[in-house]
Amino acid sequence: MAIGDVIGVAVGQWYPDREAVRLAGLHRPPQAGICKDENGPAAESIVLSGGYLDDEEHDDWIVYTGQGGLNRDNNRQEGDQELQRGNLALKISQEQGLPVRVIRRCPDRARGGYEYIGL
Repeated sequence: MAIGDVIGVAVGQWYPDREAVRLAGLHRPPQAGICKDENGPAAESIVLSGGYLDDEEHDDWIVYTGQGGLNRDNNRQEGDQELQRGNLALKISQEQGLPVRVIRRCPDRARGGYEYIGL
């Protein structure tokens, strides 16, 4: 995988599960929300899965909690995150102005699955 667009994938494209997202070349990790570039320090993609209650999604911007500090009992961010792994990769992407693919879990429970929402 690489930074930026994936050839043949359109914004709004739907996938039934994380494995289909992986096979499309959008996001490699089966569970982690941040995918780091294999060939560099930046981030390739993130998945908004609803796992962190503090995440926010708006029309043209998001608040993404990152990795770490989550209390799995109540899904609340209760601990400090460290600037390492995926969190550091996202910071580098932001500082260098690199695009990051964003995939979200579909909020429509009847449809389910995941949707690619762009860079």
